[in-house]
Amino acid sequence: MGRGWAQRARRPASPPPSPGAYVNPGSVPRPLRWVPRASLIKHAFEGLAVNEFRGLTFDPTPAAAGARGGGGRDGAPGDLPDGAAVLARLGYAESTVGGTAVAQARVLAFNAWTALALLRAREPRYALADGTVEESGEEEEDA
Repeated sequence: MGRGWAQRARRPASPPPSPGAYVNPGSVPRPLRWVPRASLIKHAFEGLAVNEFRGLTFDPTPAAAGARGGGGRDGAPGDLPDGAAVLARLGYAESTVGGTAVAQARVLAFNAWTALALLRAREPRYALADGTVEESGEEEEDA
């Protein structure tokens, strides 16, 4: 193991990309473009990013960046002056924490409604001892 390995090991890890950074929205077929809006993870990440970065100001001096592990490569200061610029780069400049909470509530309500509708549509059926099948909700008549 040479010196290059030790230098790579000391380099700070870069933050993970946002959930929307994995796929180019323009390359997604039109019928599937609604999928990111139905993602709880995407809305949670957006809300957390807005909560953390809104109103934040970064210290652009190289000494401060080096002491914290650097905002850019090799201890250089980052290229973004404040949290608003970070949110703009992520595409969340107009987002609010309340808006993401409402979006999550909508996704959860839709999922709960869909699950209820599917459960009601597929009522359970029970096999009787004589081999016939009885639908639930139907009372057996005494003869």
